[in-house]
Amino acid sequence: MSRQVVFYGAITLDGYLADDHDNLDWLLNLDTDINDADVSYPQFIKTVDTTLSGKNTYLTTKALLDGADFYPDKTNYVFSKSLTTCDDGQIINDESATDFVRRLKQQSGQNIWIIGGGPLLSELLASQLVDQLQIQIAPILLGSGKRLFDQLPEPTQLTLTNTTHFGSLAEVTYTIEH
Repeated sequence: MSRQVVFYGAITLDGYLADDHDNLDWLLNLDTDINDADVSYPQFIKTVDTTLSGKNTYLTTKALLDGADFYPDKTNYVFSKSLTTCDDGQIINDESATDFVRRLKQQSGQNIWIIGGGPLLSELLASQLVDQLQIQIAPILLGSGKRLFDQLPEPTQLTLTNTTHFGSLAEVTYTIEH
């Protein structure tokens, strides 16, 4: 079985990852009664050895980490045409995400995590390279911001495989048949 490419992350009920300025305050300030034992992240992260992110997601996440390393026990790729260096072991990739992920899926290893959405996630969905979406939906409406999905060239059929909730977050897991 080849490696799985998985999006894992939280969005607002109206489908936004961040506000218009890449701000995640809506998520960080979420009033919920959960702790680390109640969420799916600890189990999820054990299944991943590689991360993929775009430049904006990387820079936003890096700022939130406040100097801590960006997933130091993973191989981390940042897709960017303009970023030239990273100070924490990230591998900058300026090639087509589609071509790169096709090769990466053929290598041995654990799952590949798409961190963030937008152009990177949409390109990989359009190329039928995403195997699973594990989305936590927050009870907030932003009204505008950075969407999880950019415009896709055609519909993508999903199969619901799991639902659960963590405090006020609803988590849905979909698989994508290719």
